[in-house]
Amino acid sequence: VDAAWWGPLLFVALYTVRPLVLFPASVLTVLAGAVFGPVWGTFWVVIAASTSTAATYAVGRYFGGADVGRRLGRRVGALLEQAERNPFEATLVMRLLYVPFDAVGYAGGFLRLRFVPFMIGSFLGTFLGIVAFVGFGASLEMVDGSVPSFDIRILLASIALAVAGSLLSRRLQRRHGLIANGTLDDARPDPDPARAPMPAPTTR
Repeated sequence: VDAAWWGPLLFVALYTVRPLVLFPASVLTVLAGAVFGPVWGTFWVVIAASTSTAATYAVGRYFGGADVGRRLGRRVGALLEQAERNPFEATLVMRLLYVPFDAVGYAGGFLRLRFVPFMIGSFLGTFLGIVAFVGFGASLEMVDGSVPSFDIRILLASIALAVAGSLLSRRLQRRHGLIANGTLDDARPDPDPARAPMPAPTTR
């Protein structure tokens, strides 16, 4: 496949339609490293991941709505409002946290986040993970045609990139007030005055 001119195009097409059959992106990403190598594998996965993200965003937007946050409760609504205010950083954090790949794309469209910041955040947030997974695939070597071994240098570099992505996501969480429970202390909406308890009647 890697020697044929249509090989990369077929890979990108399969990666793009993969969400429709719920095939995991990680498998194809590792396969790209094994087939195309670390450099070209990363190049083609970046393109394929972008087209796949755009496709899932379009599907999510078709079925989504602007008032979805109000239907999901106050706490979830606060998180969604934060994402709507800054879709770039919200998407970046979700990608660095390795939230399921397709779920982020569907959610971005469903919530109708602004497309360009969403795509930029998705690209930057997935890049380290893509390089790590492609590197893992590229580190695979076959001994006697059956027993796999690893190029230890590429494997260690891939692990280091994965760890770096996780540490960066934690730093962004602390910077923007994300706490371990997944809530935002500074993004909780004010209580609804209509739901406030009525004052007790006073006796004279």
